[in-house]
Amino acid sequence: MRTGGLLLTAVLLLLLMACGGDDAEPEAQPEPDTAAEVDNDDDAGAVEEAPADEEEEVAPTAVPEEVAAEPTAEPEPTAEPTPEPIVSTVASGEYVYSNGNQLRDVALMGDSIWAASLGGLVRYDLATGEARKYTTLDGLPNIGTFALEVCPINGEDRLIVGNRNGLVVYNAANDSWDGGDTIGFSANTSIHEMRCDAANGRLIMQYEDVSVLDLNSGTMTHFTEEDGLAWFAVEQIIVLGDDIWVPTNFKGISRIGLDGTIETWSEELTGFLDDDVADVALDGSGAYWFGTSAGLLKLENGTFTLLDRETHPDVIDYFGPDQIETAVDGTLWLGFNSDLCHFDPASLTCTERIDLIDDLGFPPYSNVARLEVLADGRILLQTYDEGLAYFDGTDWTRFALENEAPSNFYEGLTQTSDGTIWVYGDSLYTTDVAAETWEQFPDVYPDDMVEAANGDIWMVTGYRVAQFNGSQLFTFDDEAGLLDTNYNRLAIDGQGVVYAVGYDGYSMIDGETITAVGADAGWDLGNIRDVLVVDDVVYAATINGLASLEGTSWTVLLDDTYVNLPAANIGALASLSDGTLLLGTTNGLAMYKDGEVTAVSEVTGSIADIFVTPDDQIHVVSFSNGQPGGYFHYDGSSWSYRPSSDFPMTSLRAVMVDNENTVWFALGDTGLGGGIFRIVP
Repeated sequence: MRTGGLLLTAVLLLLLMACGGDDAEPEAQPEPDTAAEVDNDDDAGAVEEAPADEEEEVAPTAVPEEVAAEPTAEPEPTAEPTPEPIVSTVASGEYVYSNGNQLRDVALMGDSIWAASLGGLVRYDLATGEARKYTTLDGLPNIGTFALEVCPINGEDRLIVGNRNGLVVYNAANDSWDGGDTIGFSANTSIHEMRCDAANGRLIMQYEDVSVLDLNSGTMTHFTEEDGLAWFAVEQIIVLGDDIWVPTNFKGISRIGLDGTIETWSEELTGFLDDDVADVALDGSGAYWFGTSAGLLKLENGTFTLLDRETHPDVIDYFGPDQIETAVDGTLWLGFNSDLCHFDPASLTCTERIDLIDDLGFPPYSNVARLEVLADGRILLQTYDEGLAYFDGTDWTRFALENEAPSNFYEGLTQTSDGTIWVYGDSLYTTDVAAETWEQFPDVYPDDMVEAANGDIWMVTGYRVAQFNGSQLFTFDDEAGLLDTNYNRLAIDGQGVVYAVGYDGYSMIDGETITAVGADAGWDLGNIRDVLVVDDVVYAATINGLASLEGTSWTVLLDDTYVNLPAANIGALASLSDGTLLLGTTNGLAMYKDGEVTAVSEVTGSIADIFVTPDDQIHVVSFSNGQPGGYFHYDGSSWSYRPSSDFPMTSLRAVMVDNENTVWFALGDTGLGGGIFRIVP
C-alpha cells in the first residue's frame, strides 16, 4: 500500500544506535576496487502475482528477537506533517543502484577480469585495478547476469554473457553489446550455466536441460532426461577433453560424449556412492576426482576410493569440495566453504591451505562460489557476495566494488518525514534522497512498514508484527494474541489502531489489546493482500474482492459479480484526495467511489503497487500477465506508459515518489537480480 501523505519517523541516529549496537553483527561492507596484494602465505522469469486460486506460497520470514512482552502506550494521534524538502546533489537523469559484488561467474579476457553479478556486469582492469559496472543504462538487456565465457567466434575471442534474457556478446570495438542471434542463439530465456569448448567449436549451456550450440554452423543439439541425462537441473557444466560433464545435487552425474552418447552414474542406476555431486576433474595421472557431499571421491582403473572427514580430516572438514580444478603440474585445487586446499593426489594431503578471510582479506562469512585455474597457472576465485580474488602466479589480489547498494532484491519503499528512504526486500535498509550511503536495520525482514502519528514504526514480518519506538523493538505473535498467519500489509486508523492483514484474516492492536479475526470468527474472504484507511474506513483488498473492516465485523463491498471490476483478486490499494479508492487487481486498475466501480483501461497487467502524490498524480507498476506490464503514470490529465523491458529488471515490485519528486522503483527476484531504479527530474 502506498499513499500520498509522507510518514513520520524516529530520528535515524537514534534508530541506528538502538538497533545497531556494539553487539549486533554489522553487514559486511564492500571492499575497495582493488585490495592490497596479499602474499600466498589463502545464490523463474518475472514472478507474476498468483491468481485467486493459486496464491503464491510465502515461506515464514526470519524475525527479530522479542525485546519486551507489551507494546508502549499509544499517545493521541496528531496530524501528519509534510517533510521538509532536502536539497539534492543528484543531477537529473536515470540511476541504477545494485550490488555488483554478488557474483555468479568470472572470466579473464585480455587485460581485464569480467564478473557476472546479480546487479550487472563488472569489468576490472588488471593493470590499474579500476572497475566499471555495466547495467541496462549501458546496453545490457537485463541487470541479472549469470554466466560468462570467452569463446572464439570467426577466429576472434569474444566475451559471451548469459543473462535473464538469453545471450549477449561484447563488441570491444565500440564498447557495446550484440544480441545472441549473432552467434545463432535467439531464445529469450535465462542462461545460468555456460562453458566454451573451443577445441570443438561448441558453446554448452543449461538450456532445455543441456544444449550444445555449434558456433560454426549455428545448429543446436539438446540433451534431456529423456535422452538419459541425470536431471534437468545441473550444478555446473565441465568440459574435460571432448566430454561434457554435468553434475547434479540430487541425481548423480552424467557424461556426454562427443558423439552424443550419455552415461549417467547415480545411486539408483549404478550404485554410485553419492548423488550430490558438485564438480569433477582429472589429475595429472588420469584419475578422476569428484566433489560430493560425502567427501572427495577418486575413480582410478574402475575403482572408487572415498576421502571423507573420518579418513582424511586434514583435507575434509565436513563435506567434500564444491570446486575441483587441475593445476598446471597435475595436482588439484579444492574449493571448500571458505578455504582452498592445494591437494597432492600422490600423498593425499593438502600441501597448502588458503583461507578467504585470514589470507585473502574477504569479510567474515564469505564463501567460495566458483574456482578456475587457467592453463598458465593463474587462478580466478569467485565468492557469492563479496567480489573475487585473482592469483597472477605470485600474488593474490582481491577485487570488489565500493559503495554498492546492499542488495539486488527489493519489494518495498517508504520515505519518512526526516527524508530518510527505507527499502526492504531480503532485509531492511535506509538511505538518503541521493542514495549515497546505505545502513542496515539489523535482524528485521519486513514485508510492509507504516509509521504511526506518534513516530513509532510498525512492521509486519512473516508471522509477526513489530513495533519500533525509536529505542526499543517489540514483537507480537500468536502467543501475544495475534492471528497465527503470514502477514502481508498493515495500516493504522485515525484512533491509532493497527490493522495487520494476512493469509487467513487480520489482527488489531489497540494499545495493550490485541484482537484476532480469522476463520474461527467467520472470516471467509481468504487472503487479505493489502489494507488502507480512507476517511475513517478500513478497506481490505482480498483475493475475492473488496471489504470494509469494522472491528471484528466486515462488509463485502465488491466481488466477482461486479462486471467493471477487472478481477476480484485485488492486491494493491491507494486513494485520491477526494476519497476515490484505487484498486490494483491481477488484471488491471479500477476506481471505486460511492458504491460505483470503473475500470481504468489505460493500465494493464497484474498490479504490484500504487503510489499517489499530494496533487493526485498516480504511479502504478505491474507485472505482465498476457497484458503489458510496466510503469504507468497519470499526471493529472493523461496516462503515460513505460514497458517493464525498459527497466533493469522486468519484475517491478514497488514505486514511490519522494519529497523531491524523484521516482523510486523497487525491482528484482530472489536469486535472479534487481536493484533500485530512480528517475530524477
